[in-house]
Amino acid sequence: MAKPRSRTTRAAIILLLGVQGGLAILFLGDFAVDTLSLRSEAPSYTWRELTQIAAGLALVSSLVVSAILALHLLRDYRRMERSATIASGAFHEIIEASFDDWGLTPSEREVAMLALKGFSNQEIANITGKAEGTVKAQTNAVFRKADVTGRVQLLCNFTDALLDDGGLAGQRRTGQRA
Repeated sequence: MAKPRSRTTRAAIILLLGVQGGLAILFLGDFAVDTLSLRSEAPSYTWRELTQIAAGLALVSSLVVSAILALHLLRDYRRMERSATIASGAFHEIIEASFDDWGLTPSEREVAMLALKGFSNQEIANITGKAEGTVKAQTNAVFRKADVTGRVQLLCNFTDALLDDGGLAGQRRTGQRA
């Protein structure tokens, strides 16, 4: 249902821009003819009034269309914001469920979460106040329990689960092709 409205909106915008462009050319041409004194006699009063009324209607129409488009953009922005919030919550739930499945200790959970956020072992040590060797040992324990070889695979586990790509993630890990 969104497609027809989108096509209708696009057609309305193109039509409106065409009318505005035509009127702009008409006004600029009329101005050029008047300025260069190319006209032997002045156009009728009716002609000038009709063009000004048409320009006014086109201007009001463009304001209405702009307002409608702005409202649609705001609605779409709010919808995308809600979707991002939902996805963020789902991502957190997937992470917590995986941490439970792997039997991570609270300390390993903290290190794993910071590793997922992209922090290095040194940065994690600075944030948590632990020795870098301790962080390295806990990170390796997380990788072992998660059955991955590094941070990238750890993150891929969660993004694959979140995207739910129809089983392709498992095939990719085992080297199989559909």
